[in-house]
Parts: sequence; structure tokens; C-alpha cells
Amino acid sequence: MAETPHRLPVARVAERLRHADHVLIAAGAGMSVDAGFDYNSERQFVSRYPVIARRGPRCRYHMFGYPFPDPATQWGHMARHLEELRIAPPPDATPYTALAALTAGKSRFVLTSNADDLFERTGFDADALWTRQGSYGRLQCLAACHPESTWSALEWIPRAAAAVDLHTERLNDPALHPACPRCGGVAMMNVRGGDWFIETPYEPQGRRFSAWLGEAQRGRLLVLDVGTGFNTPGVIRWPAEQIVARHRDAHLVRVNLHHPAVPAELGDRALSVPATGAALWAALEEAGAP
Repeated sequence: MAETPHRLPVARVAERLRHADHVLIAAGAGMSVDAGFDYNSERQFVSRYPVIARRGPRCRYHMFGYPFPDPATQWGHMARHLEELRIAPPPDATPYTALAALTAGKSRFVLTSNADDLFERTGFDADALWTRQGSYGRLQCLAACHPESTWSALEWIPRAAAAVDLHTERLNDPALHPACPRCGGVAMMNVRGGDWFIETPYEPQGRRFSAWLGEAQRGRLLVLDVGTGFNTPGVIRWPAEQIVARHRDAHLVRVNLHHPAVPAELGDRALSVPATGAALWAALEEAGAP
């Protein structure tokens, strides 16, 4: 059973924050859930997408790999999905702004599997982010015809979402169905979902992360792992553990309501916090940490 906020190891987490010269925020889907975007929520999905929900899907996760019957249905759903998760403000930005305040003044980098760009959108430095799974703010050629065949979706999303027929949830205007500007082929969100994923926009992020980590490993490093589970543990969760294992002056704080376990071999350099990030940040703020 998860600890209540009053029983969380606030003093131990605060001490590790104070001690750290560098903080790596390793964030998974739990951070988006804290902000109000719950991919497992049937209530949220059915309320916003009642037409497609009647076809069978009951939550956002059910849409990964969903066989859309036609392009108008596909782009109608994608336009509104991207509008909701990339353009609209989150229901509650507090978990992000609170984390930013708690780690302010530290040398800081964010490694995240989330594609909603909420770290950048809530004030984190865009040059200290690696969004390893892509971004809802970009589209790409599904055929991956060229390493540079990605483009910003930020102007297209609101125009397309406004044109969706909410009675059918279809985008009936073919002129608003995006296509690759290089080859004219089918477009897709630039998020990892198959071997067609184009990583080019995120490679500079990876290089900046490697350079930052090289510096951080010469000091006192805190890896703050929050909301990472086992859907794609090789993207964030396991690399976070490996970074700590390789650096003797690094510590891991894993904040996770459902999967808080830490590797036994890290000993007292790893701290398990069975809570949501939002609960821990609030408890730290109440205690005046760091």
C-alpha cells in the first residue's frame, strides 16, 4: 500500500536534493497523469471521443495501432488528440511547475518518454530536454522517405481540429489531411511506434544529454526517476538505474505509486518513494525543502 504524503521520506529526499550538484529528471507517463492526462482513463476518453468510443476503444492507450476505417476518421481523431495533448494547457500544470521550483538552481536535464512537450511548455529549458519517444508537435513521412522528412504540426493542429465534424469525429476536407512535403506520401505523428520513426529531430537532444551527463558524472548526481513503469522500461527506467550504477557518487530517487522498486545492488544509494510525483512535490514544498 502506498504511503500517505505525511509518511513519505521527505527529509531523506530533501537531503539528497540539497546534496546534489546535478539533477537528472527521468520522467515517464506518471508525470502526464499527474498533470491530468491519463491514458488509461475511460472517463476522459469517452467524454471527449464518444463516437470512436462506440467502435470499441475505451481509453487513449487503445488507440495505439488502432485500425482506422478511412483517412477522414484517422485525421479527425489525430487532430483532436494532438489539440488536447499538445496545444491545450494541461488540466493541472502544478506537478511540473512545482518540480521546476524544487530543482531550480541545479544543473538540470530532463530525459523523458512523454511526447506532450509539457516540460518545455511549463518552463523547463528546451536545450536541456531529450524527448526520446518523439513529440506530438511534429509530423513525419510514414515511409520515412528521408531523414529530414519531419515538420512542425503546431500550425496544422488547431486548423484541422477546428474543421472536424464533432457529430462524426471525421475530418472530411482532404486538403487538411497532411502528406509528406518531400514525396507526397502518407503522414504520421512523429512519435516512436515502429521502424518508420524518424529520430533526426531528437539527435541533437541526445548529444546535449551525453555532454551534460559527462559533466554531471564528475560531481554529485541525483537521478530523480518519476512515473516510469514497465510499458517501455528500456527507454527511461532502466537507463536511469544504469547511470546510477556506473557512477559511485550518484543517487537514485524513484517516485512511483505503482512500481517504486529499486535495484537491491544500489543499496542505500537508491530510495523508493511509493507515491505520485505530485504528492511528493507538495510534501517537500510544505516542509520548506530543499
